[in-house]
Amino acid sequence: RTMRDLARAGLASNAQYEALGAYLDIPSFIDYMIINYYAGNEDWDHHNWYALRRRVPGGRFRFVSWDAEHVLEGVTRNVTGVQNLESPTEYFGRLRENAEFRLLFADHMNRHFSPGGALHVDPAAPAWDPAHPERNVPAARYMDRIREIDPAIIGESARWGDVRRPAQPYTRDLDWAAELSRILGSWFPQRSNVVLGQFRALGLLPALDAPVLSPPGGDVVPGLVLTLSLPAGTPGSILYTLDGTDPREYGTGAVTATASTYSGPIAITG
Repeated sequence: RTMRDLARAGLASNAQYEALGAYLDIPSFIDYMIINYYAGNEDWDHHNWYALRRRVPGGRFRFVSWDAEHVLEGVTRNVTGVQNLESPTEYFGRLRENAEFRLLFADHMNRHFSPGGALHVDPAAPAWDPAHPERNVPAARYMDRIREIDPAIIGESARWGDVRRPAQPYTRDLDWAAELSRILGSWFPQRSNVVLGQFRALGLLPALDAPVLSPPGGDVVPGLVLTLSLPAGTPGSILYTLDGTDPREYGTGAVTATASTYSGPIAITG
């Protein structure tokens, strides 16, 4: 109730936003909302959600995915307009009032949808190709799960297939294979770009695209040489730090004292 009342009091001010952050794990909440919107979860959030916290000082609420089988259906499905009181979407709607939250949300979107991210799809080669899983990361992650459960689909279809359609029971080799083909052939290749458009329409992605890192991450250090570049047509310069801090000052947008202006490749020595 305390967390709810803080949210309903208004979150435009950073003081109120930070007060809510003492009760709600906001970075975790952002990822929770992104995955439900990305998957197009239509059976949510008027029900089918849980939040939990450790009963210790400083324990913050985290929302967890629950009972989410109505997903990966229409590739253009848009559930970002869902708004239910006493539910995750109420918090999301109120958090959107805050500029720092909107920027943090955009940071998470950039992390997940950029090369190396969990929801990255290469716009130049979006088709699922087992030989190049890096081109469609969500499809690759999905297929990791499919390889684990494929034999169990036989038992699942035997249990449920004739109940749902007695005259022509669902089977793995016909119905499930066809559905898997649809998801891999059209849903995963298109969905990431569709969702990016949905968030842009909400004003949750900046007009300017983020700088591009090459390599995007995962390479061995020391000895890595990192280059930064702006997407084609993006004006301005790139500011960065090497101590893990943001070159942008929280709350004001000013440039921090530890920020540097990018002028050439950066050697990562540790």
